[in-house]
Amino acid sequence: MQADLLVDSFCNLRVRLQGSEADGERYREIVAPVIKHLDMRYWAGNQDFSRISLLGSWQRGTAVLGLSDFNIAYEMPKKDLPDFSQMGSGRDLFLEGFHREVLKAFPSAERHDSRHSVTVPLSKGRVVDVRPFFWMKSGDMGYPDLTLFSNWHRFEPMVACDALLRLDPMERENVLMICRVARIWRAVHSVPLSGVLIDALALQFIAKAAHRRKPSKYQDCLMRDFFGFIADQDPEADWWTIPGAEEPVLRSGRFEELAASAHRVAQYAIEQAASRQEKSARAAWRYLLGEYYPPV
Repeated sequence: MQADLLVDSFCNLRVRLQGSEADGERYREIVAPVIKHLDMRYWAGNQDFSRISLLGSWQRGTAVLGLSDFNIAYEMPKKDLPDFSQMGSGRDLFLEGFHREVLKAFPSAERHDSRHSVTVPLSKGRVVDVRPFFWMKSGDMGYPDLTLFSNWHRFEPMVACDALLRLDPMERENVLMICRVARIWRAVHSVPLSGVLIDALALQFIAKAAHRRKPSKYQDCLMRDFFGFIADQDPEADWWTIPGAEEPVLRSGRFEELAASAHRVAQYAIEQAASRQEKSARAAWRYLLGEYYPPV
């Protein structure tokens, strides 16, 4: 009976997060300044958006407006294939060169060797994260990398999307909400969890979650259980995988203790809601999610 008394705490939050979907549909317009510069350098100014692929949370539908970067893969011409004989030190000289080209137009661009990408801050707080890639003979997308596994690192941007599409519609709706709310919690409490790790853990969690096919008012319970799930991860684990993918998702810090704290707060909020103490229940969620959650 307790669950029947739960307040639908996330009703207004869901409405607010719908704005993220609209921005995702405009991604070509948003990333256009970066692509125009790259096309001038690598494709003699011949602009063709078929050379870019949307990656990450905007592709998966788990992004939050203002918190999520626009991740794209940018196809490189074969004439720019790197000379592996010049990479014997293990340094990613190819990515260094790509970064230098981006810096010419965007002086604040930063290189990220761990994910083989360059981030470019744009106006209105938007950030574009560009991963240069080559089409391989196998038909896979790949990039040169001496620091992980082999000279060529393959990646499969559609695997996570496919995993989401295979879910029951209610499960999919719930896991998307989990991923978005977890991103807000991460931002409010400075939790060292990457977006892709949030999504990987959420997909693992939803497969056995008790409320995975419950309607939206049970998302309080889902979030509580998800916080408990990530709190129980092996603190010695260095990487995870998205179901169906081989590409590792690396740890960026210790998050288990913060997740355990969030689990306790969420449990308190649910107990307060069940006791019809709506104000204190909402105050607890407001603590977890900050200004994204409607004021008490």
